[in-house]
Amino acid sequence: MTADARVRRRTAAALALAVAAFAGCSSPADAPVALPDAVEYAQEVFEGTNAERAQAGLEPLEWSECLLPVAQERVHVVAVTGELQHAPLAATCNDGATAGENLSRAAEQPQQIVDRWMASPGHEANVLNPAFRTVAVACVASDDEGGPMTCSWVAEGLPPDHPDYEEYDDGPVVG
Repeated sequence: MTADARVRRRTAAALALAVAAFAGCSSPADAPVALPDAVEYAQEVFEGTNAERAQAGLEPLEWSECLLPVAQERVHVVAVTGELQHAPLAATCNDGATAGENLSRAAEQPQQIVDRWMASPGHEANVLNPAFRTVAVACVASDDEGGPMTCSWVAEGLPPDHPDYEEYDDGPVVG
């Protein structure tokens, strides 16, 4: 084998080794996450929070078409401003009702959002608030490729003076 052929062979081997080494640098965490569309995403967040309520022995929240415009308005404000800040919530569908909101923005699957909420005392208090009876969830993708997804979960329930009103162990969290 000539010296020139040995150099070409070594160069090819080194190049192949480098390509193989760099191929392993991309992890699943670096890859874009395929998220459901916004409507399906919201439905999965709704179902996930109701699963958490069931595990805690609470009744599921009913979907509220009345609260949906509130959640949609909130998610659009958050998506435009980029700030996950709660606005004061007033009862919209039931006079004097307790109201609460959870917000999220992430390129994660819906169940991961629910899991994060359940790991946060304030968000968990909203999900598990026994006074809440109805909820709506609205989500919007921040770009045409489906993520990150911004969501607003808005719940309403019994007014504090209702005889069946109960507080979550840590107290209700209202928007």
